[in-house]
Amino acid sequence: GKNGMQGAWVAMALPGDDYTLTGGLNLSLPGSILPYQIDEVHSRFRYWKGSGQPDSAANQGRHGEPIPTVPDTLYNKSIHATGCFSSMSFTASVLGEEAITIDGSDNVIWAANVENAYVESHGRSNRGIVVIEWRTGAAEFRDYPPPPSPKPPPPSPTPPPPTQPPPSPPPPLPPPPSPPPS
Repeated sequence: GKNGMQGAWVAMALPGDDYTLTGGLNLSLPGSILPYQIDEVHSRFRYWKGSGQPDSAANQGRHGEPIPTVPDTLYNKSIHATGCFSSMSFTASVLGEEAITIDGSDNVIWAANVENAYVESHGRSNRGIVVIEWRTGAAEFRDYPPPPSPKPPPPSPTPPPPTQPPPSPPPPLPPPPSPPPS
């Protein structure tokens, strides 16, 4: 679902730590790069495998158990950020439980949230797909499919036929004949 996002394994850089539902990330703490699995149903971060968040009744009835953590399969991790861009790098042969196709290529989804510390929506303009050929390092950037076109508005009711202009007045009557002179 959601253009390949739901159920996907991701490596995500966070600019802080100690995430809570009410406070988001604590941006005064160092950031991290960790693997997560996006939930199959819910796309919000608080439901992702690896987030370690307490569960709620809305999260598929897991009855208050924390969402499972995942082993950190990433190493040689670094985050680079400037006022212009940010990037992350890491080394891995698996991402969570998903093996990287060393002899082939993988579709890698990317997204960025620039709005707040709650690890929320990235919007349509801050996401995409990169197809990476791992042996050569070749990459092809692709956009997500465009959003569906809005439904056309319902047709307006058929307008009534145009009204006929009122008939022209009849021509004036000729003046009566003049009486004979006397």
